[in-house]
Amino acid sequence: EEEEEEEEMATVDFPSRVEEQFDAFFMNVAQQCSELSRAENNGTTTAIDVMHDAYFGFLRRKTDFFTGDAFETDGKTSVLKAMERHRREVEKNKTRKEKEQDEERRKRKVEMERKKEKEEAMQTKRMEEEKERKERVREALMKQKMEESKKKIVEVDDDGNEVVEDEDEDAKIARENREKVEKDLKEEEDPHALQPGTVHPSPLNGGEAEHYVWSQTLQEVDVRLPVPIGTKAKDIVCEFTATTFKFGLKFEPKLRIPEKSKLCESIKPDDSFWTLEDNREVRLTLTKSNQMNWWENVIRGDPRIDTKKVVPENSNLSDLDGETRSTVEKMMYDQRQKAAGKPTSDQESKMGLMKKFMEQHPEMDFSNCKFDDGAMPASFGQ
Repeated sequence: EEEEEEEEMATVDFPSRVEEQFDAFFMNVAQQCSELSRAENNGTTTAIDVMHDAYFGFLRRKTDFFTGDAFETDGKTSVLKAMERHRREVEKNKTRKEKEQDEERRKRKVEMERKKEKEEAMQTKRMEEEKERKERVREALMKQKMEESKKKIVEVDDDGNEVVEDEDEDAKIARENREKVEKDLKEEEDPHALQPGTVHPSPLNGGEAEHYVWSQTLQEVDVRLPVPIGTKAKDIVCEFTATTFKFGLKFEPKLRIPEKSKLCESIKPDDSFWTLEDNREVRLTLTKSNQMNWWENVIRGDPRIDTKKVVPENSNLSDLDGETRSTVEKMMYDQRQKAAGKPTSDQESKMGLMKKFMEQHPEMDFSNCKFDDGAMPASFGQ
């Protein structure tokens, strides 16, 4: 058995050692045999026939392969053994290739199953987040409508007619000033209080609505609208003008954002665009026409954020032009002053003028002096 194993190893190992050595030679012979077979042009002789005939012709003419008693035993056996050895090698390679293909198919199947599970988990998470977001939006809209309804409460007479009180111009100005003072005092008492009917802006100075979330800078508004996984660009309806916007999917019965929905403020349509990201989210970039105002929402009627709580990024101030940068810095300063219960830049300016006037007129009593936007601070003039 050991001798048979050694013989088998020898017959297998020998070709592997010399194949590359003779490849160039046999390739040249094969090319010449192919040319000879085409020259015959009788349709029966192939290149392999010519090659075999040439090889055995060489053995016949130059060796004793066909003479003597050894041909019937060793000669034929050697040829058949070589043929069988290489046939088995072909089968083995074929089996190996099939196994590799099976393994590749198995890996692809596992990968596809993992991808499907991951997408299903992501879809479930998105649905849960969307449900929570819609609930928050619903609550914000209810709060907003309640605040709006308070403003609409009017006094009626016995016949159900609205009672309209005559109010002269002075009385109207006095009422508006009083309301403004009360509003400022309320903000000073609680600098974190929100404007009635508004919600706190997100860390990116935006908010959320039923079908989208959004953020903003002074220059642009970024809107992200989730769509079903696998959505194609051709399925999307996304159109906007300077003041209107509509959005939907062709395979859904109605638009998610109806046609001619009013934008919070006007935009520059030529500088605005949308893209589909990862076939699961539409990203809309709107360039503001007025780049010194903060938007309270994207579509009028959607939940409003308190723009007084917006905090612009200091790192972006260097990107602004001189006038816009000055305005933003003033807004940021006033926000910090209000949060600390201190006068704004406008109030400081008025106080400076008043102090100068008081110094010029010491004979006058200014103890009950008030500005239009509130009472003079008790420490003023000390």
